Amino acid sequence: MRTLSSAKRLDFVELVSVLVALGYTAAVIVFVAHHCYFYGDDFSGFLLSRTEHFFSYVMYPVGGQVVPLARVLNAAFFSVAGLSYAAAVGTLAALHGVGMVYLYRTLQALGSSRANLVLVALYACYIDTWVQLGWWIAGLERVPFMALSAMAIFHSVRHEQTERRRHLIAASVLDVLALGFYSKALLLPACMVGLDVARIPFSELRARRRLFAARWLTATGVFALTLLCSLLEHRAAGMHAFGGTRATDLYYFMKLGIVSYAHSFFAVPMSAAAYSPKAVVAVLWMTLLGYTCYRARRAWISWAVLFAFVVSNLLIIGLSNRVAVFGTFMAFEIRYYWELWFFTCLFLGVILKQLPATTPEARWFSSAPRAATQGSVAALLVAYAALAYRGFSTTALSDSDPLPKTRAFVSALSADLKRLNSHEAPLKLTDDYLPPYVVGLDFTFLRQSQLLFLMGERVMYCLPGKAEYRITQEGRIVPVLKKPRAAR
Repeated sequence: MRTLSSAKRLDFVELVSVLVALGYTAAVIVFVAHHCYFYGDDFSGFLLSRTEHFFSYVMYPVGGQVVPLARVLNAAFFSVAGLSYAAAVGTLAALHGVGMVYLYRTLQALGSSRANLVLVALYACYIDTWVQLGWWIAGLERVPFMALSAMAIFHSVRHEQTERRRHLIAASVLDVLALGFYSKALLLPACMVGLDVARIPFSELRARRRLFAARWLTATGVFALTLLCSLLEHRAAGMHAFGGTRATDLYYFMKLGIVSYAHSFFAVPMSAAAYSPKAVVAVLWMTLLGYTCYRARRAWISWAVLFAFVVSNLLIIGLSNRVAVFGTFMAFEIRYYWELWFFTCLFLGVILKQLPATTPEARWFSSAPRAATQGSVAALLVAYAALAYRGFSTTALSDSDPLPKTRAFVSALSADLKRLNSHEAPLKLTDDYLPPYVVGLDFTFLRQSQLLFLMGERVMYCLPGKAEYRITQEGRIVPVLKKPRAAR
């Protein structure tokens, strides 16, 4: 990491990279703060943390997986911040920052370069980062998982460089902790081994075979441990981690998933309503792959490892019960690809370091006017950030989507409660069902009384004939119209 004094020596491209990463993240925070709110599983998770015994609560599945540490963090957050959406976004953004810092530290450990901060900025500017910061339950699983994974990979690299056992222990412990937030931590040991294979020549692997045998045996042991933990967790929750997906559905899911990932690489949005592949994306991919593999023979190994990692990530989802239930269009659930972008930027760093500095284009680039080359790189980076922001901000949400509708519902309800309710004279309300867009697919959270409980509001619930107010499907509190008594 740079110290404060060395940070003053950032060159123009590095400075622009830092500003773009911070600016894009700030823009995403502003976007989600104005359009999103807690929704569905978010509310039910908070409710369960207050109504269930601890073990039952942490073992309660989230989206088809058991994630006990995510449940613990969820309960701790609600105890401190309640339904403060600003605090939720701030928490996720801070953890996202940890991932960016450790991506930079890892890239620096692999070799100091101006390109490292550019890659961190690209990671920050991913087109679908808004989902992780805007939807609490999605971010609660993935953002801490990614922060822990980034830390684990950094310590794995440092172990290879220093041969200090504490780094290998730290990487192993961080991997197990990451599993507590997201099931994809099962793939982290394989990623560490793949990173060794991608960046270290085979001759060096043979020469240092004792070290790498210890590293890879440790990775195998961590994988076995995390797999056992995952199976036991799902068994304790009374559910299966995998199963039920037909081969045809799996094939189409994988196909659509790879296409979605390939387009997100170049900040091109895709959805179930518009998923026609763009020819320009295929051309850009062929150009990138062709050039890097032509100039650096080992680059194909890095691309192959990355591709295997992408396929493995998609297989975990494709074989899960979610695809079995909801079908192949789960490939357009864009929250599934964010963590892949971290590993993509990491392996891009490995590939860039493998490109020789003696090629004609490299010599031309280094001999060209510094202002022109740095200005061009900075302009491309700003353009990528702008393209990514436009890509998600114009397609992500509409007025009919549940997140903005839930935000409007709770905003209206909070305003009316502030105006009408008090501890001295609590409202006399009927209890009704919440609108479906607030509930989502989690049917443990259904009633208006449950929401008011989470909001910390003290009201009185009465029988329909005794109540004075009711909550509409838009979140407004209105008087109950009294039926006139029939004349005797």
